[in-house]
Amino acid sequence: MAVYTIGENTLPIFDNPIITMGTFDGVHQGHVQLFNKMKEEAKRVQGTSIVITFDPHPRHFLEPNSGVLLLTPLAQKINYILHAGIDHVVVVPFHKAFASLSAQAYVEEFIWEQFHPHTIIIGYDHHFGHDRKGNIDLLKSYKEKYPFQLIEIPASQLNNIAISSTKLRKALSEGDLNTAFEMTHRYYKLEGIVVQGNQLGRTIGYPTANIQLSEPLQLIPHQGVYSGYLTIAQERLKCMINIGIRPTVSLGNNITIEAHIFDFDRTIYGFTISLELYSFIRSEIKFASLDALKSQLATDAAIAKNALKNTN
Repeated sequence: MAVYTIGENTLPIFDNPIITMGTFDGVHQGHVQLFNKMKEEAKRVQGTSIVITFDPHPRHFLEPNSGVLLLTPLAQKINYILHAGIDHVVVVPFHKAFASLSAQAYVEEFIWEQFHPHTIIIGYDHHFGHDRKGNIDLLKSYKEKYPFQLIEIPASQLNNIAISSTKLRKALSEGDLNTAFEMTHRYYKLEGIVVQGNQLGRTIGYPTANIQLSEPLQLIPHQGVYSGYLTIAQERLKCMINIGIRPTVSLGNNITIEAHIFDFDRTIYGFTISLELYSFIRSEIKFASLDALKSQLATDAAIAKNALKNTN
């Protein structure tokens, strides 16, 4: 398995490449069904499965004020795609020159010259090239010139993928981690660097690691308290996570993400960590006093520990 970036790496000559392309944000089970089809085809022709994806998200480049938030930052997305059994991921920098390619140039100079695909797997409604003028019909018109096979993803499967992406965003926005897990088969992950906060947690017996996200455009789930895991230097620790504006102790509206690690007393400022959200405990609320907050945190911690008791 390997990862290549167009413009940074010279692509090798792949054996019978089976390719598909898209953003694949969230890498949910709808995407995995597509990847499984790629793997089947690759096995059948003794070929290589290759997922082509884009960075930044095309809508971030074409519509900078769209407000689209990412479910999976690039590094996470690549890891999830490879974990699904795909042989290689090729990252295409989405910039002005690439966005300006005509649909014909996209097929001839990008798809064919870069990959010489044995098979292209694509949806009937997939569009590409400048002004999105390329589609599956254009690819069909090239089949005599270029000897690739073309497999069309059924509309029902495409609709499932689209619905899944929407449902996944909705579930996370509502703190519905059970639905999110069912759709992805993993816990939602937030990654970043531990930064110094106001250290108020220490004064009430609940010190926290505050995380500054590595990807500021990542979707932040529903504000509230969660049980979960914090991973640092390959050490995975049980914790309680708070996401929100901390209305009891703060007058601002900036969202903070912080984790209280159980049975832990080390300074980790500057370390890169990841948080996995395991279960939702409660929504964020404002308390009348620090004592009331402290009492609730004790309850939250007990609930979190119980939720994580029999997990690995």
